[in-house]
Amino acid sequence: MSRLDPINWGPGTGAVLVFAWFAYAVASALWVHPLLWTVLPSGLTLYLFAERYPWRLVLIFVVPLTLLTAFSQVVAISPDAPTWVAVAIYVIACVYFSSVVCYPNRDGWIARLPGWLLGERFAARLAWARFEESVVAANAVVRHVNASEDQSSRQAAIHRLAMEARRESRRGGTWQEAWAALATWLEGFGTLVGIEPSADQARHVKDLLAGLDGAHMLAIERTEVVDPPDDGETPR
Repeated sequence: MSRLDPINWGPGTGAVLVFAWFAYAVASALWVHPLLWTVLPSGLTLYLFAERYPWRLVLIFVVPLTLLTAFSQVVAISPDAPTWVAVAIYVIACVYFSSVVCYPNRDGWIARLPGWLLGERFAARLAWARFEESVVAANAVVRHVNASEDQSSRQAAIHRLAMEARRESRRGGTWQEAWAALATWLEGFGTLVGIEPSADQARHVKDLLAGLDGAHMLAIERTEVVDPPDDGETPR
């Protein structure tokens, strides 16, 4: 759960935030251009830091927004530029801000960035969430794999999930072994689709599942070491 969720706020945090933003607005009312230039970048910076993004990613997201808002204010005070140009540039900045904050698959897209850019702590957190989603998707397919209709599509889904897990395992990091175990289990299970497995084949896939469970728990323990939850934060 996000640290921005009010359930994780300490007593009086909400009142302090409201007062801080009110004081900022009052102080900036005397200088409207500095207010318009700084409110979006500062808001996005605070949001990303509250979501525990590493500073490198914060800069990647905030610098373009800062340039857009600054450019809009330069155009606004220019005597030769029409006002609508400055407004249009600022609207683009607002759209950019909203896209970063509200994009539903932002973390999924960011997780594909190089590990050196994400850092071990942030990469482990994103990998945990992606792994859980993959396990849920795999269980949903496996649960209905013996249904008589459309077995070919389910086998294709298992193959796709196994390929995705194998690709994630090649990224390395804290969750590498868990991704590899998931891929191996799915590959083994995929060989049983549409056939009557022997006792040895069923036992082998069961052993692969046990290995997946062990790798999963080990990855969680390692993640909690490199990315311990904050005091008072709701457990994952």
